[in-house]
Amino acid sequence: MVRWTGQTVVSLQRTAADVEAVRAALGPAGRNAGLVDVEAGDLYDGRPEAGPYDVIVVTTAVTGLSLRWLDQLRAGGVIVAPVTLGGLHPWIVAGRDPRDGRLCGRVIGCDLPAALPTAGGILYNQPPALPGARPAPELRQTSALPHRMTPDQYPALWMFAAATDDTITGVVPDGMPTWGPTCALTTGDSAAYLRPDGIWPTDTNPATETLAHCLADLALEWGGRLRPDVTDWTCRLDQIPGEDPAVLVIPTGWSMARPAILPR
Repeated sequence: MVRWTGQTVVSLQRTAADVEAVRAALGPAGRNAGLVDVEAGDLYDGRPEAGPYDVIVVTTAVTGLSLRWLDQLRAGGVIVAPVTLGGLHPWIVAGRDPRDGRLCGRVIGCDLPAALPTAGGILYNQPPALPGARPAPELRQTSALPHRMTPDQYPALWMFAAATDDTITGVVPDGMPTWGPTCALTTGDSAAYLRPDGIWPTDTNPATETLAHCLADLALEWGGRLRPDVTDWTCRLDQIPGEDPAVLVIPTGWSMARPAILPR
């Protein structure tokens, strides 16, 4: 980042050990040059004493953006952060729309949950395991998946499902160690999983079949819309309803309407 900006990078780490790890990675020359100013502290608070900032980059998945980070931005500044959506971590560039001043974000990429460090508080924890919710290979459905769908399109399909249906989640299916975090709908101890190779219900119960049909409809709609990519999505950033005082803004109103904050 120093190379991109030509300015000192201000870093905030959770612990003193994390600070020492960053300083060690810089090496003697980097530390002596003063290119990175790194301290330990509460991530929610940011570092107001060193602001204002042109860009704040968050490198751990968060459920929302701290209002204190927004207060530390220079006019026209942005926050780049991986947020949480249905078990995914879409990366957004967030700032104020110059037309009306509203906070909004545009997705610039997406990570599966295992790709990012996570923690508590405003940060996000890994998807839970589902003990007993084992996919049934004999029930796998493939007819709903778009023709010639490739594994690298899976995040785009998952993103579409999560942005369209707020009951989508990410789980780790029991007995499938190679799957990792997986797009799913769940009810009690049953689930239906959406994967690049099909829809995998766990049983033939009517409730589970309903989940599988919902996933099939989402997959068909994604294909019918010409398979929108993760970077086609935008969101609003709104305060949590009823939260007083407000401390976070969270992504809401996912759509494929492009805001004016950052042209492509």
